Amino acid sequence: MILNINPGISVGDFVFGDDINSILKIIDNFDHVPSFTVNFNEAEPDKIVINLVDLGFCLVFKAATQQFERFVLLDTSSSTNIRISGKMIAGVSANVSVSSITNCLGPTFPPSLHEIENKAHIKYPGVTIFFDSTNLPLSNSVNACLMWFEPLQPLTLPSVSFKFQDGVLSHNGVVIEMGTKTDYIVGILGDPSQVFRPPKQQYTAFNDVSGTHPCNMWLNYNEIGVDFGFKGDQLDKVVFHTNSPDDLLFGRYNRCFFSLQIGNAVLYPHTRPNLRKEPVEYEECVFDANIILGKRFFYNFDRVSVELTRGGNVRTIIIFKQGAK
Repeated sequence: MILNINPGISVGDFVFGDDINSILKIIDNFDHVPSFTVNFNEAEPDKIVINLVDLGFCLVFKAATQQFERFVLLDTSSSTNIRISGKMIAGVSANVSVSSITNCLGPTFPPSLHEIENKAHIKYPGVTIFFDSTNLPLSNSVNACLMWFEPLQPLTLPSVSFKFQDGVLSHNGVVIEMGTKTDYIVGILGDPSQVFRPPKQQYTAFNDVSGTHPCNMWLNYNEIGVDFGFKGDQLDKVVFHTNSPDDLLFGRYNRCFFSLQIGNAVLYPHTRPNLRKEPVEYEECVFDANIILGKRFFYNFDRVSVELTRGGNVRTIIIFKQGAK
């Protein structure tokens, strides 16, 4: 494997700041799709990690924004050609040593102990190299055991694109009223990822929550994590998805960046709200013909239902037409 690092910008095809679904698509397009796991610990919800152990690296994301923020090379002794800014620092028959690093990248600050890994490490802009030693100073022959590649600057946070405040829904300042026609939504957002018409009498999770009359058409905007449900040709409900890693729909939608007012509280896609009421359970919810979501628990408010993950984070937000649950 050849690993081309553009410090602070990208590692191979992986670009810092890209969303997790874009990275998953790159992995899916590998010549041989590797096995991988997605680790997400809601007790420590600040990171999502995609482990590609067979390839010797993992990818770390900010959980709140799902942006790619760190490439971790787990095994520097594997058969990997490592090039940083076009300069080879290790190949199939040569490990990454202190001398090979400094010969390639030049001098830097003396090695020190890392506060998290508890290993000696040296740093360059966008590059951190760890050594399996706590003895300082390091000799030039000591080999690296781990490498981190990160952006040079903090990632720019995505802006809130949807707001629901004082009963008014808007997208980037443009008001979206319930009852509006499909052409209005397409005029604001462009063509949807798909138009979904549920089979007759098929209830989706989001139809069940709304009451007895399901939407007969949905405009699915997977890239921005939003669905618009219509009864006839009138907008009846809007669904925001947070792309939670513990959801069966993970990877289908990008995370929607919203702010939602419920009473005096404001919810964001990464918040863990205290909703102070009992949820309503919906049995055997169906997303489409291929995905059975099982039981779902929603907290119902005036014109809004909120679904939480088991850890208490927001999973789904549903906004209804006036008079619905």
